[in-house]
Amino acid sequence: VQQHSIVPFALKLNYKLTLWEYDYDDQLLQREYFRYQPTEYQIEMARLLQNLKYNYLQAKQELIEVKKRILCHRPTSSMLSNIVSSASISLIPTNIDGTVNEQIHKQQQEITESLKIVITETENKIQECKTLFDETFEQVSIHEDNRNVALTEKLVDLIYRRFYVLQKKMDCLHYYRTDLSVRRRRRGYNRYDTHNDETPNTMFRFSPSMIICTSRHAFTDEQLKLLNRGPTYVPPYQTYISSTDQSTIEMIKKNFKLLQHHLTILLTKSNVNMAQAMLIIKQIKDVYTLTFSRSLSSVMYQRAIYERNLVDTIRAHLKSNGLILRRTADQRNVFYLGNRNDFEDKTNEYMKKTDIFEICDDINNENLQVTRHYLVKKIKAFNDELNIIFHDKKYKDFIEKLSIDTDKVELPYLYFLPDVSQKNNLSVKPIVVMQRSATSRLGQFLDQLLRPTVHRHMEYTTFLNGADFIRKLNEYTTDKEHRIRSTTIFASISISNFHAIVPHKTMLNVFKDFLNDCTIRPFIEDLHINKITHLTALFLYHNHFYYNHKIYRFAKGSPTSLSYTQTLANIYLYQWQKLFSRQTSIKNEFFGRCQNQLFFTWNETEDELRTLLNMVASQDPNVIFDFEIGRRIQFLDAVIDKYEGELATTIYHNPKRQKYTLPYAINNAKLAHS
Repeated sequence: VQQHSIVPFALKLNYKLTLWEYDYDDQLLQREYFRYQPTEYQIEMARLLQNLKYNYLQAKQELIEVKKRILCHRPTSSMLSNIVSSASISLIPTNIDGTVNEQIHKQQQEITESLKIVITETENKIQECKTLFDETFEQVSIHEDNRNVALTEKLVDLIYRRFYVLQKKMDCLHYYRTDLSVRRRRRGYNRYDTHNDETPNTMFRFSPSMIICTSRHAFTDEQLKLLNRGPTYVPPYQTYISSTDQSTIEMIKKNFKLLQHHLTILLTKSNVNMAQAMLIIKQIKDVYTLTFSRSLSSVMYQRAIYERNLVDTIRAHLKSNGLILRRTADQRNVFYLGNRNDFEDKTNEYMKKTDIFEICDDINNENLQVTRHYLVKKIKAFNDELNIIFHDKKYKDFIEKLSIDTDKVELPYLYFLPDVSQKNNLSVKPIVVMQRSATSRLGQFLDQLLRPTVHRHMEYTTFLNGADFIRKLNEYTTDKEHRIRSTTIFASISISNFHAIVPHKTMLNVFKDFLNDCTIRPFIEDLHINKITHLTALFLYHNHFYYNHKIYRFAKGSPTSLSYTQTLANIYLYQWQKLFSRQTSIKNEFFGRCQNQLFFTWNETEDELRTLLNMVASQDPNVIFDFEIGRRIQFLDAVIDKYEGELATTIYHNPKRQKYTLPYAINNAKLAHS
């Protein structure tokens, strides 16, 4: 009775009492305002400003409430009717089976699109109210010389104090409505509640973020809502409800050890003396212990338990129904749900056809120690090669920095992510986890060493992103010698094997030629380019990993999770681009590349352009690419066109990618998405 009956009434009573207190404070300020004997104009101006301020604050609260209701899938009836009418669709049925229904998905997308209109209208209302308030307030200072119409400093101060009381009053209203909505949601929808303007969430769906490619699932609404938050979402407070027998203090001490290790490394690099470092670590440990030893509130504890159970039921459902749940390969915060057997067939087919990997050894129940022996053998060979490269004593620091400790290295493993970029055609993308691999430290060292040189040498023909591309294209069009005319053709090239173009031997030959061309003296930061080439060979030939009871090695390229892989790909493609730049017909044209996407203008005939592209493909068949040519084409996130002879660009949204999804982020997702 106390929890479910009295509390809502007490909530409403406290809300009204608080409002009366704010009304009382506002009455006092109004009476004080009249004590100064204001003129009719000053009274009218104070009333007008108060009303305009109220309209502005109310519009802001409406936007906040709309967004919170969207987040909780709890629109009001009026809000839903506006959305449905603008989308010209009917409500989605309350009971939906597991069958993939394209019509329902289309309706959800239309609702999401119309929802954008509702939010935009609310934001425009806020701007209109703010502009009207600002313009009215500015009029107060226009008549400063006339005492009958000017507001004195004291009157302005009282007006501002009333604004503050109004703000507190609006906040109180917002918190009350939010709390009431949460409590109603916990009790369940009551159709007899005449004061409840909420619509039950089973009647309302936004465009789903999870891609469902199976009819075998029977997830509940709550399970689907959790999955639609994407792989970036991590259920909170799970360490607090861990089933382990460890006490909270023991758990805090155990978790702090890793943080202490990183702090020690950081303080050592910063040349902090030992006594000061120990004091800093102690202070951080005290704050860490205090923060994580606090007990959870009952509401947070219940949420943690609920979401853990929800995750457990999802796992059990996936296992019992032969389903697979993976994030998508496009680095978006989106889950893919499909049949496990179909997905494994795709991965097996990929491993049979690919020439990127080669098998080094088999592992079975009789030789389980092969993995350990293989890793130890390869690490010894790696360190021996490192000692040969840095045989001179002056390179002692490099050996200490790059040599590998067997106990701190693990054999990487391979897994696959679904690539859904092509409609109705699932493909897979291999991902090798290299966090504690033998080559991760060496790859990071080489990338930091070479990236500045590589960037400086390729700067004029490289687009960092879509914004950089548009900026450079606009700069080109303002140049007097630019060649964009009414007959100009645009061309874009998409390279499909960006991270694994050629075998290592070919890559090393191109790499050495690049270093010789781009350096005046054969050193980069006091390291000879021959040693850099040998280190790069060491990096390329020691990328091993485990998959499906076998040990593999990269025969082409290297893991995409290492940044040096992209640097090497850029070096090869920079040399490959010379096949274009050597052509006299492409001189003075706009030309550049962003990773695996290349764009340039063309002022000869379309047949001559196709001849050039075929020639490039035949001279270096290692680079596999598709191309698009025309007077209106898409490149990166833009559409390039000419309107009445003038260059025109518009934003492009890939129809194969869901709208309104955030990028996939690890660690601090809130920081990455803010």
